[in-house]
This record gives sequence, structure tokens and C-alpha cells, in this order.
Amino acid sequence: MGFDALLIPLIGLAGIVIGVIAMILITRAQTPRKPYQSKQPEMIETETICVRGQDVDIRELRILRSLFGEPKGRRLGSFKDGYYRPSLEATIQNGWVKQVGSRYVMTSKGGDFCRTYLKQLFSDWKPEDEG
Repeated sequence: MGFDALLIPLIGLAGIVIGVIAMILITRAQTPRKPYQSKQPEMIETETICVRGQDVDIRELRILRSLFGEPKGRRLGSFKDGYYRPSLEATIQNGWVKQVGSRYVMTSKGGDFCRTYLKQLFSDWKPEDEG
């Protein structure tokens, strides 16, 4: 009777382990996978828009839009990562943005450029035809 008393809890434990493994495998199979994104900024394709006669990366324009109307600036934590990092550095090199402590602030040159871009955006943008 000693062996039976040990066998029943072992079967129960094995059932729990098998159930957990099966649940993990099923969950992983059903989870959509994100496509691999390269961490190398030079490998990322860029899309540009012509503003004031110069081609500007859309990521730089996103940074400028995020700072527009923010007199005290913003931390821009999500823009410091690999995908946006080169664009953030480019906005600083162009004189559109400056770093003050842990925050990023749009300069007056950046404000002028951003206003021109927004005017161009509002005048040129048209919704896609539905149908």
C-alpha cells in the first residue's frame, strides 16, 4: 500500500506539469509574432517629405510635432531608442531642437520650420477616396 500512496500524487504532479507545458505551447503558437526589426539605424528605410525645398525624414517631423506647443519641452523617452535616435540627433544638429537637462525643447528655428511644415501639411493633405 506504500507504493500506491506515492504513485497517486506523482501521477497528479505529472498531470499538472504536462498541462502547464501544453498551455505554454498553445499560447506561444497563438501569439502573433512581430517581424524582426533591425537595431541598426542605417538599415532602416527612411521616408522623406519635402519642406522648404529640403527632404526631411518623417521621423524628424514626428519629433518636431511632439515638441510643438510644449514651452517647457518634453523628455522624449521613446524617441531615444534605436529607431528614432538618428532622427533626434539630426533635429539637434539642424538647430531645431536643443536638450536642456533631461528634456528636449524646440528652438525658435525649429518652431519656424515646424509652422511651415504644418501649413504645408494642412494645405496639401487630402483624405483618400473611400470606395
